[in-house]
Amino acid sequence: MQQEGQALQDVPSNRPDYGELAKLAVQQDCQALQYVPTNRADYGAIARIAMEHCNRYSFGQDPHPLQGVPTNLANYGELARLAVQNDGLALQYVPTNR
Repeated sequence: MQQEGQALQDVPSNRPDYGELAKLAVQQDCQALQYVPTNRADYGAIARIAMEHCNRYSFGQDPHPLQGVPTNLANYGELARLAVQNDGLALQYVPTNR
């Protein structure tokens, strides 16, 4: 899974080990976060790993993964800070009311 984060889209999210596979995938490729269902209980933890490992060179011309993170997530502020810390351009995806 670490070699190709995009392979996460083919992994059933009801697998017992999905959370661990998703963490490995987003660590390798932060864009893999788009394939993680946002209603998972561990979504915030998986998103944190993605934001820790994401920088301007991680996603090329694609939008920053922060753009797909729900702003009502309990740890959204922390995720936004991590994203901006690693790539200042991520600030454009942080709502002005946050």
